[in-house]
Amino acid sequence: MCIRDRDVDMLIFNQEGCHKISEEELDKIKSRITPITRKLSRRFEKIIKDIVENRKIIRDLSKKLFGFELFYQNEEALWRVMTPCKTEEDFTSNICALCLLIDEMNCTQMEKFLKGDRKIQGSINLLEQFLKDEFSLSDEEIRKITVNLRDIRILRSKRAPIHRTQPELIDTILKLGYHYPPNWGSLWIDILGKYNESLNEIKRIFKKRVEKS
Repeated sequence: MCIRDRDVDMLIFNQEGCHKISEEELDKIKSRITPITRKLSRRFEKIIKDIVENRKIIRDLSKKLFGFELFYQNEEALWRVMTPCKTEEDFTSNICALCLLIDEMNCTQMEKFLKGDRKIQGSINLLEQFLKDEFSLSDEEIRKITVNLRDIRILRSKRAPIHRTQPELIDTILKLGYHYPPNWGSLWIDILGKYNESLNEIKRIFKKRVEKS
């Protein structure tokens, strides 16, 4: 190890000899050995529990209100979402799984409840219009649900190696209060929290309709 005035250079030794590791490699090593605090671990477990419960409640409520379950079940994606995240690679895999849970809504059935003869592309856009037509929600009420879902979609669609890192991705991460590159584990827990906020809003709206009926 060589020590400079302000930096520390690290060497990796393997069968091929040794080489200085890059800053990116160093960040990956640090992320792997940095433990998740007990507080973050408890928060992660609670959010996961809430997500599983909220998705089930929403499926039951939508079945009662509209005759179909809003969310399809995807146990494999849900299992991946429940996996703790430490590295950028973990984050990429987890965000893909979370977007599957967002995308796999019963779009065919929602379309039947839209006012007028309209074809809307995209599960989030369709959910937005479905909620507007069925519940006469304000733009702000709709935004409480969809802004988080769209931010998650940005993190998925702009995330390398699926796509090259783009300013929109970095802007979204900065908006969430992180530097770039972020602490991927902490960011992942916050993303799950944002997704759960959207679920809570949908649940609240559905429950209010059920209580009135």
